[in-house]
Amino acid sequence: MKKLLLFILLALPMFARAKMFYKDGMVWVVERGSCQPGIPHITETFELDGIATIDGIEALQLFQTSGSESRSLTMFLRVDDQKVYFRLNTPEATEWYLLYDFSLQPGEGCDIFNPQQMMAGKDAKTHIECLSLSEASESIPWPTMTIKETFPTDPIFDEVNTLFVGLGSHAGPAGDLFNGMDGSHSTLLSATYKGQTVFRSQASAGIDGITFDKDTQIYTIAGQACTDTAKPGIYILKSAASARKIIVQ
Repeated sequence: MKKLLLFILLALPMFARAKMFYKDGMVWVVERGSCQPGIPHITETFELDGIATIDGIEALQLFQTSGSESRSLTMFLRVDDQKVYFRLNTPEATEWYLLYDFSLQPGEGCDIFNPQQMMAGKDAKTHIECLSLSEASESIPWPTMTIKETFPTDPIFDEVNTLFVGLGSHAGPAGDLFNGMDGSHSTLLSATYKGQTVFRSQASAGIDGITFDKDTQIYTIAGQACTDTAKPGIYILKSAASARKIIVQ
């Protein structure tokens, strides 16, 4: 029987004290969507699976699956204390680029590079400044870093974002932080380490069954009605009194 999870931010306290979760066996699940009508939401999965040796350097292999696309090895990651570096899995890739620096303190900044923009052949460099650090709280039970992103060539795109310290961002371990002008956005749904949940966004108590009747129904994000054979994914649970987004696992 499928487990339906209501959307309330949750992270397990036993893991919240950990510093870095960029390690073999981690899996992040991210929802990508848009406010524009007709653009479907998709689920992306990022997996750190296995170790590779790149020019004598041991690196984590990051696999990515987007929607119905096949799982692919998109890049390699290496961790140096609180810094995470990446190198694309392409024949021409020879350099390592800074992805995140979780050691930044308020007022400090650095240049980082966006691997998703780099894969698209776009300008991947941005400057970030740490604005504040926050401890885990009831509303966001994970230490966070608020940053300001500055785009020197396109200041219109400057924005403020939040990093989950040692875990990544709302876009996962190496996703695109930028929220598009067209309303596109990403949401980190969950992160697991070797099958055990360390972070769950918008999920709390489990419901072990739903009665499908005229007053209770599940719909896909696109609005198509489902039966109790709905596959794991993101859905809308609609009853006579309300409608809410759920995850079916």
